[in-house]
Amino acid sequence: MPTGDEGLTALVQARLAPLRVITAARPLDDWLPCIQLSTYATEAGRHVTVICWHTGRRKAEEAAGTIFRLLNGWYPPGPWHRLTARICGSCEPAGLGRAWARVDADTRWEGAA
Repeated sequence: MPTGDEGLTALVQARLAPLRVITAARPLDDWLPCIQLSTYATEAGRHVTVICWHTGRRKAEEAAGTIFRLLNGWYPPGPWHRLTARICGSCEPAGLGRAWARVDADTRWEGAA
């Protein structure tokens, strides 16, 4: 089983399927709703950020609520402990035609860094 950021990213991506994962370089027009994932090491384990893009702020916030429920309290397989998630906010920039909401989650990691 992969460890580190790639392993946890893959597990979170599978947990949130069928939402499409995009990179910042990909245009969003035909991909809404979709998510961007990032993970990085912390002193205590790993941090996961999920940005959910949707057609409006309300829909992005509803999607963030669903993502929160899927991640908060989840025990991913492998060397990680239970995730603790929180919704961190949302934004709908004027004239963009889309909005985003952010969910952050943290887990302790028992493997070698």
